[in-house]
Amino acid sequence: TGTQSWIVIDHVFSAGIIIPAGSSIKINTGTPEGIGEIINAGALILTTGTVRLTGNWTNYGTFTAGSGTLIFSGTTSAAFVAGASTYNNVQINKTGTDANDNVTLQTDSATISGTLTITDGELIQQAALTTGAVTLSDATSKWTNITNNANVTLSGNVANAGAISFNPATAGLLLIRSSLAGTQRNWQGAGTFTMIGVDVKDQSCIG
Repeated sequence: TGTQSWIVIDHVFSAGIIIPAGSSIKINTGTPEGIGEIINAGALILTTGTVRLTGNWTNYGTFTAGSGTLIFSGTTSAAFVAGASTYNNVQINKTGTDANDNVTLQTDSATISGTLTITDGELIQQAALTTGAVTLSDATSKWTNITNNANVTLSGNVANAGAISFNPATAGLLLIRSSLAGTQRNWQGAGTFTMIGVDVKDQSCIG
């Protein structure tokens, strides 16, 4: 009962972490490994630490990103319920089969102030995303958006070695914008780009 706080450096939480309301976890440094899932209804604070999890990320509480990194890994798909919070860096490295390598951004919008990197697996975007530079670094990496109003706002460029496919259910109801009006964000790379029914402003495709 009452407020509880922990400071975590490195540990293995195979079953997952549940942070109830009124409680908090602070990760100063290191990378807690093997986390099944995280459900945060309290406060989760990163300073320079990294969180690597194989299951769902569900944030109903307060999340402070610091300069830390959130990594989705493992061989099964996961949900990313961001809680309309701001994250520093987010990485997706799901190595399961095609049906089991998804990370689905759902329910709430997310802001990534640093970089979004997909090294393996697929980001399925079902909620609005504001992010810095985006990198799909391998032919196995994918970014898919077929959801109305799951808009994208970029403060950096997109480098694609995989597959990007945007095709909302209703044409014109998926906006791609720059965080700074008049400043173009560049989409380039040897991967595939499929853009159908999107509303695009302040973007370029050079290189």
